[in-house]
Amino acid sequence: MKILVVYNLPTTQQTADDLDVLVQVEAVQKSLGHLGHTAIPLGVSLNMEIFQKELKKKIDDQIEKLKESGFIDKDGQTTNDGEEMA
Repeated sequence: MKILVVYNLPTTQQTADDLDVLVQVEAVQKSLGHLGHTAIPLGVSLNMEIFQKELKKKIDDQIEKLKESGFIDKDGQTTNDGEEMA
């Protein structure tokens, strides 16, 4: 399963707290990997417009990969292969 890991984007000041966030993100990614999942990190700021755009891009990318794999068709409907995989 692919899991989006949303985290607070560090500031340009690179404080200890900022750097700790990156350590935590890495730990979460490794833990999810050990469980057989794929972590997709997404650092966000307080600008929700940018967050929405980035989130939409990540979703669109994953939908395109599902289409390329044959799990959904060009209309976004689940194919037989997609149903079998689920």
